[in-house]
Amino acid sequence: MAKIPERTRYLLLVAAMVGVVAVLLFEMRERVSPDDTATGSAELSLQPGPTANTAAPNAAAATDMPLWETIDESAVGRLPEYAAQWSTAGRVLVRVSPAVAAADGWRVGDRLTLPLPQMDTVYRPRIEMIDDGPGLSRSASGKVTGKDGQRRRFLVTVGPAHVFAYIDTALGSYELVGGAELGWLIPTSSIMAGFDYGEPDYFLADGLEKPATVSPAQP
Repeated sequence: MAKIPERTRYLLLVAAMVGVVAVLLFEMRERVSPDDTATGSAELSLQPGPTANTAAPNAAAATDMPLWETIDESAVGRLPEYAAQWSTAGRVLVRVSPAVAAADGWRVGDRLTLPLPQMDTVYRPRIEMIDDGPGLSRSASGKVTGKDGQRRRFLVTVGPAHVFAYIDTALGSYELVGGAELGWLIPTSSIMAGFDYGEPDYFLADGLEKPATVSPAQP
């Protein structure tokens, strides 16, 4: 067996030490910091530190202002549109203008404040990815970890005239559908309550409803 040169042995040793340090740093980063805990009694929102391709937590400012605020339906003269097939169970009217105002300043590593009044919970996850989409829309996404230890997805998309959000929890997912000022924060189960699974979720153009009938050839 050929003898390994002294310099090569030294480089291999350094590489091994770097690998060990990287593993230790990764494990430390995966630990939850105290301010990752959601307030409220229903569920905790715990978010691991950023991955290697995200900004360091101390390099981005925290977003302390909630992205939406609960308001009483009776305090609004005209409620936002609400689909007839949606159940009203668990719906909450919210003002979404804070999200519209904050979206331009989002950075990877920032924390978002996502209230779920139905669960008496406020999530404080970090932004793991930002997507600047068409029509001046901007999306922030990432994951939170609940009390059951499962990591679940959140997504907030803000455009000039609409705000959408999706937050998954151990007790079911919630969605926000809103305009530039007001919107509805609704359990996904309420949105799907009136969905008819017996009906197709597509339609055919006129004249294509039925396949053409072909007569058998005459002998």
